[in-house]
Formats: sequence, structure tokens, C-alpha cells
Amino acid sequence: MFDPDFNKGDSSGDSKKPEQIMIAESHDNKVDAENEEPKKSSGGTYKNTLRFLTAVIVITILYRILGFVVPVEDSSIALNPISVENKDRDLSKISESKNIFSLFTNEYAEILKSDREKLESYLGEEGRNIPVNEKTQSIIDRNLTHISLLEEASQREGAYCQSSDQKCPYSKILDTARVSALFATLNDRTDNIDEAIDTAKNLISVGQKLAENYRDVESLSLGLELENFGYSVLRSVNERYPAEIVLAKSRRGPLLLELDNLYKKYLNLEKEKNLKAIDIVSSGILPKGEPQELEDYIELSKEYSWNEEETKNLFELSYIIESGGIGSFCDSDFEKVRIDKGLDFSKLQKKDDNYVGKIFYRDHYVWSEDIDKNLCEIKGSINKL
Repeated sequence: MFDPDFNKGDSSGDSKKPEQIMIAESHDNKVDAENEEPKKSSGGTYKNTLRFLTAVIVITILYRILGFVVPVEDSSIALNPISVENKDRDLSKISESKNIFSLFTNEYAEILKSDREKLESYLGEEGRNIPVNEKTQSIIDRNLTHISLLEEASQREGAYCQSSDQKCPYSKILDTARVSALFATLNDRTDNIDEAIDTAKNLISVGQKLAENYRDVESLSLGLELENFGYSVLRSVNERYPAEIVLAKSRRGPLLLELDNLYKKYLNLEKEKNLKAIDIVSSGILPKGEPQELEDYIELSKEYSWNEEETKNLFELSYIIESGGIGSFCDSDFEKVRIDKGLDFSKLQKKDDNYVGKIFYRDHYVWSEDIDKNLCEIKGSINKL
């Protein structure tokens, strides 16, 4: 912040009275001359005050015209998003001691069922409705270890888990995140701003590392939910204490772009999986290790219409629309956003051309309300910081 060196002129020591012409016969003139105040030096208070006022005016004009604030400390948020455009590391090589998932082992302390139900009502799909009372405080008091666990997780290198083995502790991480989000929100509401900001930053950090594993839709979705928790708290703090959080506009663009790039990678990965599956259905043979469900489509394709090229075009068009319109649906009704290319699945008949292909597309096209919703809300929060 601008803090001028405001030096006041000293009129008591160095300034000298101007030489005065005394008329011996005039006592009145003598008295007037002796009582005359010394003039201020040219480098004194007046010029410094003028400089200060000029600087204030310049800063105000810049603020109004350019729309920026001089940051108190841009690193106070310390948002360092994963650069998915330039980095696509092999997460499977992360050691257990540096893996977030290893913190949530079988020894992990489960939260009470009643607490989980309350957290779901406060922070679940129906929105955020968190009262500040003894009940919410008691949930925090019973689950303080989870807040410490989230902080420890934020210090780890990354997150990787093979979801196919059904052992990934997604629900445990979500429980811990909700306890921490409740803790951050209560601190925000009671003006414990430092605690609120620190916990929000931990939520964002862990969320970024979970979302980096975009190959696992559950990890991506959970990561974005944690980021959304964190950004929501920062946005709330910022609305009442804007000087506490400063995110320079030069950082907003990269943050938003990297979120879009992450989602595009996920969409492209899912598209490639579906194109490969279409080739398998067309071949009529299910290779070992491929999803067993494809056998059903192979059998259907032997009896009903199947057009490989048309089916692939459906997925290609879906990817183009989804990846090109990321964020454009943020003000829409999510129930009406489904990218179905005008297909009315309820009216499909077995006699239709490419009946099996349309059924396959209906079952596999990529659209996640949770992911889209969290992305939109995260972007909204970032733009408000």
C-alpha cells in the first residue's frame, strides 16, 4: 500500500525572520515586525502535503480506470494450481509417505453417523446452510483430528488410488473435508479470519491434488468439491474483509484456464475410451481385460442396427460442444444442459437406424452435473476475489 514519507516542515528552529526595515519614530511598525510569523520554507509542510494529495489522486484514478487494487500481499492466498497443460506426471509413482490417500487408512477415525448426516445437511447437494450455534460447534469439537488431518494432507505431494480395487477412501476424505469446511465457515462467521483462510487454503490444496488425477472421475469430482468448499470460504471472507485477501487479476486468468484445461483432458480421456469401446463392439470380439458390459452391445449389434461411424460422430460432437462450452452453462438450469444432440432417448425403437449406437451413446456420453456445477461455482468465486 502507498505509504508516503510525510515529513512536516519545522518552523521552530531553522527558519529565520526576514530582515525588517524599522522606522525609529514608528512604535507601531516595530511591534508589528517583531510579532510577524516566520514564512514556511519551500521544502516544508505545504509541498509535502501537495505531493501526498497528488499521489492519492493518481492512485484513485488508476483504481477507477484500470480496476485494480494494489495488493497487500498477493501470496496471502498462496494459490498454486496444478499446471495440467504443461505437466502430466505419473501419479502412480508417488510414494506412500507422500500420497494423500495413505493418510485415510483403516485406522482412520470414522466420524459419528449423526455428525455425517448433519454435515450432509449443511454442505451437501442441497446447498450450504450452516447455522452458528452450539450444535455446529460440538461437531467441530468432536472431530478436531480431521482438521489436523486435512492440514497434513495439504503438505503431501499428490493423490493416487486405483479405484478399480474398491478401496479408495473417497467417503473418508469427503467427511474430513466437510468437517474442515464447517470449521472454516464458523471461523469466518465469528471473525477468526486467519483460521478461516488457512483452512480454506488447505481445502483448495488437497482438492487440486485430487483433481489432478483426472483419469479417475471420482477423484476429479471429489477434488473439485474440496476446491469449491475452500473458494467459497475465501469469497465470503473477501466480501467483508477485502484487504485480507488480494488476488491480482494476472493470477485469475491462469487459475481459470488451468481448471478448463483439466476438464478438457478429462473429457478427451473419456471420449477416447468410448471410441475404443466402439471399435470393440464393431469387431464382435471382447478382448481379455476389457469391460464385460461391452458384451451386451456386441450381442445387440448382431440383431439390431449398428453404425460405427455414426456412433463415433456422436461422441466427437459431444466432446466439441462440452470442451468448447466449459463454463457457458453456468447460468443455466443444469437439468436442461444435457448434450443429447436432439436425440429423444425415450422414443428410441428397435427398428430405428443405428439403434444400438444410440443406446450406447445414451449410456456412455460424458456429462457430470457435479463436475460442471463445482467448476461454475469455483470460477464464480475466483472472479470475485
